[in-house]
Amino acid sequence: MKKCLAVVLVMLVITTCSTAQITFYGLTQLGGDSSAGTLFRYDISTGTDTVLHSFGAGTDGRMPTGSLLLANNGLLYGLTSAGGVNGTGTLFSYNIGTGAYTDLHDFGSNTDGQTPRGSMMQSSNGLLYGMTEGGGTYSAGTIFTYNPASYAVNVVHNWGTFNDGELPYGSLIEVQDTLLYGMTLRGGYNGSGCIFDYNTLENTDTVLYSFGSNDTDSQNAYGSLVQANGWVYGMTYFGGNDNTGTLVGYYYADTIETDTLLFSFNGSAAGQNPGGSLIAAGNLLYGMTQNGGASDSGVIFSYNISSNSQAVLHNFSGGADGASPFGSLLQASNGFLYGMTQKGGANNQGAIISYNISTGAEQPLYSFGSGTDGASPKGDLIEVDGIPAITGINHVSSASAELSVFPNPSTGQFVLRLTGNQVNCAVDIFDVLGNRIYQSVLSTPQTTIHLDNQPAGMYFINVQSGDEVISAKVLLTR
Repeated sequence: MKKCLAVVLVMLVITTCSTAQITFYGLTQLGGDSSAGTLFRYDISTGTDTVLHSFGAGTDGRMPTGSLLLANNGLLYGLTSAGGVNGTGTLFSYNIGTGAYTDLHDFGSNTDGQTPRGSMMQSSNGLLYGMTEGGGTYSAGTIFTYNPASYAVNVVHNWGTFNDGELPYGSLIEVQDTLLYGMTLRGGYNGSGCIFDYNTLENTDTVLYSFGSNDTDSQNAYGSLVQANGWVYGMTYFGGNDNTGTLVGYYYADTIETDTLLFSFNGSAAGQNPGGSLIAAGNLLYGMTQNGGASDSGVIFSYNISSNSQAVLHNFSGGADGASPFGSLLQASNGFLYGMTQKGGANNQGAIISYNISTGAEQPLYSFGSGTDGASPKGDLIEVDGIPAITGINHVSSASAELSVFPNPSTGQFVLRLTGNQVNCAVDIFDVLGNRIYQSVLSTPQTTIHLDNQPAGMYFINVQSGDEVISAKVLLTR
């Protein structure tokens, strides 16, 4: 078994990413050639939106309402909530390098799932996981997998048994090596939805907390969870003191698992009815509400985990700055927050917006709804660094070792794997400013890394193997 030599200090100089390097990909639920939605690319440097695929032609999928996933094979994957051979949605892929769009699966046959609303995610086992709002054995939705190697889709859980969750609208996240966490819109012990985990090894789900236990408890979650500091955090559309939504935390880090209602949206100044998910950036959570605020068009807000306090950062006016966001924010590699709104903008069909954390300035960047452009986006943007290589796994090789990083992009937890049985190798991870944010020693050739407390963006990995430094990159998404 090989051992690594003493660590040699390596100076890594990384300049802040400029906006010229940033490209976003996203989906709209309407617009395009068939008024059934689009897959688009937005370039910050030029301010241009390019429609890459218009949904709705023939048996193509229609109305994508979630977000895209960049898998470790370099392909984008997404879901449509309608269309396809059976009219109940599709799973598709898009190759950024070639522009090839492929319909991978048509939902709705027999006891298959129907009407997927959220997004795909990639587990550390390499499989892609998603959920459908309807279909399945009990017509209450499913959890399903897609194997990129075999192209097989399999239903692994049917929602709707006694006290189980029903009608999941959001997406899954990987919180521990074999545990995926999520929320449902309905079901649970009180019929108002639940927080659950799904064990990928045992193919079992467990309801961890049922919403709606009293008149002011959280109810009806449309979004997904985010992981930070041993907790998962989410939002519900209804419930709370004014029945206009809540921010909720679930502590899973030890045997004392508990759900805590952290904040009730008040229906006016603080915003109301959050339909998307939170993102974690340091000790702050950021999110948006669909309604409420000064103009009842929604707000951008932050939540301080330490002080348990919420602050409204921007009130959408309903005009050029956007209105009624249903998705989530993204912290890009330049540190800015980016998101989309369903309404507002120059054509009142939605907008791409940015928010500068340092200055507090919100800026509309692009208005949807012009010609055959997309319209009314409900999902999130993702940042893609150049054209991904279609390799099946993200890796960097040297003369004596290979470093693999998967899944990549990651929501905060990913696996580093060194070939050649190297042990006692120093690993350093840097952010885009050159700050070392993680340092450890790989005692085994394969190690799980947790960067759950870091904001979304690009990170640079250096592993010292003998007298060589092997480097790789990982993209964190929230």
